[in-house]
Amino acid sequence: MNKEFAREIIERSMNLERRLFATLERVRQNEPRETFVRHRRAVGYVVGFMGMEFLEEIYDEHPDLEPLEKREEESERGRARAERRRQGGS
Repeated sequence: MNKEFAREIIERSMNLERRLFATLERVRQNEPRETFVRHRRAVGYVVGFMGMEFLEEIYDEHPDLEPLEKREEESERGRARAERRRQGGS
C-alpha cells in the first residue's frame, strides 16, 4: 500500500475511534445501563475489528507509521507480530 494512503487511513481510523469513544460518556449519562453496556460493547468491537483487520497490516508494512506508544506496548499481539516478521511471514 502506498505510504501516503496508509497514513490517511490511519488518520481517519484514529479520528473515527476518538469519535466513537466520545459517545460513550454521553450514552452512559443519558440512556439506561443496558443500552450503555450494549453501546460500549459495540464500540469495542468496531475499534478492535478495525485495528486487527487492517491497521495491523498497515503497521506491518509501514512500521514507522505505528504510533510510538503502540510500538512500546509489551503485548502478546506485539510479540506475535514481531515473531512473524522474524520468520518472514505476514
